[in-house]
Amino acid sequence: MAKYNGLMTPQDKHFISRIQLSQLMQATNSSLDDQNPDDKFADDFYYNVYSQIRSAGRQNPNEPANKFAQTYLFQTGGRYGHGRRYNRGGDNSMQRMEQQVQRAVEAAKARPKTKGLNFEGSLGKISFSNAKTPRPLLSIKRSDEPARPHTPATRRSPTRQDAAAERRAVLRNIENVYASLMKMEDHERRLATLKDPADDAAAHVEWRTQLQQLHAQLWADLQILAPVDAASGAAHPFIALLSHAKGMKLVPRAWRHMDETERLTAVTLLAVHLDAVGAVARAVPAAADLDPDGPPPPPLPAPLRDDIDLFLATVTPALFAVVQEAAAPVVLGLLALIIERANPRALVLTKVGLCVLTMLVSRLEVLKTTAAAVGGPSAADAAADAEHFAQLFARLLDATEPVLPFLFVSANGAVRDADDFHVWQFLAAMGASATPDQQARLVVGVKERVMETVRVSRALPVELQEQRLDCVNLFMKAIGLDVGLLD
Repeated sequence: MAKYNGLMTPQDKHFISRIQLSQLMQATNSSLDDQNPDDKFADDFYYNVYSQIRSAGRQNPNEPANKFAQTYLFQTGGRYGHGRRYNRGGDNSMQRMEQQVQRAVEAAKARPKTKGLNFEGSLGKISFSNAKTPRPLLSIKRSDEPARPHTPATRRSPTRQDAAAERRAVLRNIENVYASLMKMEDHERRLATLKDPADDAAAHVEWRTQLQQLHAQLWADLQILAPVDAASGAAHPFIALLSHAKGMKLVPRAWRHMDETERLTAVTLLAVHLDAVGAVARAVPAAADLDPDGPPPPPLPAPLRDDIDLFLATVTPALFAVVQEAAAPVVLGLLALIIERANPRALVLTKVGLCVLTMLVSRLEVLKTTAAAVGGPSAADAAADAEHFAQLFARLLDATEPVLPFLFVSANGAVRDADDFHVWQFLAAMGASATPDQQARLVVGVKERVMETVRVSRALPVELQEQRLDCVNLFMKAIGLDVGLLD
């Protein structure tokens, strides 16, 4: 690059600088330029020549141009005309450049101080940027209020976080029970590979010892004896386990490995917390659905119906097996726990609650009838049990009588094709154990449903008509009547 040094004279450098300053003045769009749009072309040489040639001073096109225009038109030699390169006045160039610098400074002073636009409701302001002042980061106005302490942001409220943590704990408990079950079942299959006890007694003793250890681990994983913190509002671990489909499916497998005492303990805990089971608590209708003048209640969601059917297919048979083998005092104790600890008025509005109450009431009626027929030395105990049952039945009827007209809400209220057989079973069990006065109260509570079912069944096909009338007759025969008498 050294061979090109000295090609430009100081006057050329001043001229280039003046051109750059002129362009800078045009780009700033200063207030001085806004006052007179022609000022931004004042330093443009070609504009000046054009203005002189087209000036208003020439009235006739044939009139000779002024001295400035003639000088430009006739000197057509090099860049500055013949012999002008070194004849340019350096003082004039310096003076013009100083004037442009002074004008740039004055324009900068006259420019508004705002560097951006700030719209109402925006997070910051839109800043103007150029090569010398690049766009700044987001600028947010700070208020005069004291800064609040920083709190970490959370995606969910603490209540939802606690519910999610509780659900994960329940799912972990279910997996632990399944792991213990599989270990226990695998250990039982090893019994077939052992030799005869007479030949290898030590191996059988070791096998039974390991079986007892696995059984104790299974019982601990079920957490049936876990204490309940009433203040926390959380469900019992075993009840929470029965609120999940995977937890309900393990009950038949775990029931086979439990002895009679453990089964009775599990059933007792279930009776105390029956209204907290998911298949019951989520199926209780809202208060608006119990309005006789309101619209019919909406059907239960499909996932909830699946959970109810799964509970009846897995948990209820285990409960029925204990009740069928239990004595009258045990069954009376279970019914008393449901009346006192659970909410019987809400239970009778659910399918699971009706099935459990039907099971207990029917079993007590059978035990009472059997004890009265057998007689013998235990007649006094049977009479005491019968009196206790009468008291519990009266309390159960008093608690459920206000909602008797709404028992069919659990069957979605339909008369023509409703799945309400479990409701008629409950009414039949209650009618068979009731006194005449109590039977009259039952009839008053469900009279409208009985009459409506009989009326609608007359318009149905023969097969459906018989099915509907058989359901009604199940209750009518329990109180000593027949559906044919309604005709």
